[in-house]
Amino acid sequence: MNTSLKLEGFKVAIGNQKTNIFGMAFINTVTRDNIIKSAVLSEIFLNSSKLFKNPVEINRRLNKMNGAVFNVGSCKKGDNLCLIVTLETLKNIAEEEAEGFIYDIVFKPYTDGISFDSGVFKRAVDTVKERITSSKDDKKYYALQRCLEEMFDFKGYGLSENGYIEDLEKLSTEDVYRYYEKLISGSVIERGITGRVCVDKSEVCEDVKYITETEETAQGRICMGFSAEGADEAALLLLNEIIGGNAGSKLFAKVREKENLCYYINSSLHRFKNVIIVQAGIEKAAKEKTIRLITQAVNDLENNITDEDILSAKASVKNIYLAKEDNPYGAVDNIIDSAIYGRPITINNKLEILEKTEKSDILKALEKLKLKTIYFLG
Repeated sequence: MNTSLKLEGFKVAIGNQKTNIFGMAFINTVTRDNIIKSAVLSEIFLNSSKLFKNPVEINRRLNKMNGAVFNVGSCKKGDNLCLIVTLETLKNIAEEEAEGFIYDIVFKPYTDGISFDSGVFKRAVDTVKERITSSKDDKKYYALQRCLEEMFDFKGYGLSENGYIEDLEKLSTEDVYRYYEKLISGSVIERGITGRVCVDKSEVCEDVKYITETEETAQGRICMGFSAEGADEAALLLLNEIIGGNAGSKLFAKVREKENLCYYINSSLHRFKNVIIVQAGIEKAAKEKTIRLITQAVNDLENNITDEDILSAKASVKNIYLAKEDNPYGAVDNIIDSAIYGRPITINNKLEILEKTEKSDILKALEKLKLKTIYFLG
């Protein structure tokens, strides 16, 4: 293998934190094939290398770095699949030592030159399989994922970032090794990041879907997917806060507090896709009434957004920004976001845009908001 392809990693050092974070990230397109291979590769990175052939040896090396924390994982950012390798160390650990560890993991894997070690591969596959099968145990997460699958017609952003069992069962160690070689040879986007940002975008379903999945559970789960294609991101962030982003939101006040229908209700913005997902846990018998009230609350927003709502939403989003800025892993997230957006993402820029966003901008975003999927588990 040509290790001259070594990329410089990124380093995050925040003054009021006692640790540094070193890392690398690899960007690819969200497809079923890439997701499952990335999931297995993450486990291979996490648990082996040519120098550290098992988790015990890796942990022994981490302990020598005063208990450094090593992590590898995949996540979706819109239609981009990001495999992220990080090492968090105390600030007295030399940069060369930390960077050398990541280099050994990424560029010196445990292989025979054409495939990963069979034992390492099998353990990685078993771990991924367990993660996929157990994901249904978290009903809130499962309902969200099913809603996204239906909303995006089982393509692109709608695909589960855990992967699918049928894809895992067809995978060989040679397949993952070829994926790995392609991944590390990708064109450099930015310091510490390699790959190609996805150009083709997965689209939401054209017609509204109403999906019911029956399961013997005490609590029903509702997920409602709203698309706002072309809406301004800052306006959507504020709109999401007003709809269901916090305890002072419209949905919390109307559906939970006034009607006492939900165990929980909230909304979240999937910002790379301009999608807002409303989630609620309810008694099964309250399904139709809850869906009707949520739909009505969103439809009535045009005449119900007050200046106080906007000030509260801005304060909430500002706190989210500041908390992320003060968190080293939030800073890592910003580095990757910058590569995907193709421009630097800074706290000052985000706060400036936030403050300039007015009620008229929020109402324009609201006009674009369209219900696309209603999913019920129960």
